[in-house]
Amino acid sequence: MRHFIAAPILVLLTAPLFAAISDIDLVIPIAGHGHQTGGRVYDTTLWITNPGDAPAKVTLQFLQASQSNPSPHHLDFALGPGVTRVFDPIAAEVLGANEGVGGIRIRSDHNLLASARTLSRLESESVARAIATTFNAVPARFAIGNGQTAIAQGLTLANDATERYRLYVVETAGQSLTYVIGIIDTKGKTLTQKAFYIAPNEERVVDVGDEFPNVRVDHAVVRVGGVNGSGRLIFAGAQIARESQDSNSVEMSFVNEPRVRIPMTEAIVYVAVALAIVIAALFYRR
Repeated sequence: MRHFIAAPILVLLTAPLFAAISDIDLVIPIAGHGHQTGGRVYDTTLWITNPGDAPAKVTLQFLQASQSNPSPHHLDFALGPGVTRVFDPIAAEVLGANEGVGGIRIRSDHNLLASARTLSRLESESVARAIATTFNAVPARFAIGNGQTAIAQGLTLANDATERYRLYVVETAGQSLTYVIGIIDTKGKTLTQKAFYIAPNEERVVDVGDEFPNVRVDHAVVRVGGVNGSGRLIFAGAQIARESQDSNSVEMSFVNEPRVRIPMTEAIVYVAVALAIVIAALFYRR
């Protein structure tokens, strides 16, 4: 009888795992296309994959930076099972304009995976000399609200100012929120904190060094917490070398989930099979 029961349990334990998290509502905190200071060009390559076995109806929304977005520009399309759509680079069909920077929200009736590679290069240079970093899409259900906090690592505010640190914050509930950014040292001490405001469906870029000019710390953690309002936040950090402009992304923390997430319909099938095997085993013993 033990051999009969072990089979469905083994199936549960060996379900496929993904490095990124799939969901029906995803947020990429920074993306765009356009020109920067110093003669640099900013571009984004966006990947969206349907890992399931059914076609998905997808809606992309572009949340323009530094403003409320009550009716964001959107793009609708279908994505077949196992199919990946790549926007390289994203342009007017996603942004709603030739240039722009902000967040991207991806909604679908089936779970999707998404990531964005943001890159920067001098306008006179080819892509071969571009510097880049990648942001994985974060499920909107991981957003924090009033009374909740999350952290991001990798902050350096050193005297030599060799690096800068940016936070990319996106509001996901369509409501405003006052939130606090705190600087926490490696011993867990709060060095300073400051309140900020974000409008409904807004994407905002926060240069932590500019906002906290008197703080000097070699290594620290950024803590973001909602303090007033009904909005909810997704955010990510980026550690950027000032001279080369090379950077690496840092994801926000979120509550741990089981590594294996099985759709309800699939779980019901597993349970039914397990019960059938147990009943068959009982009759066999009789």
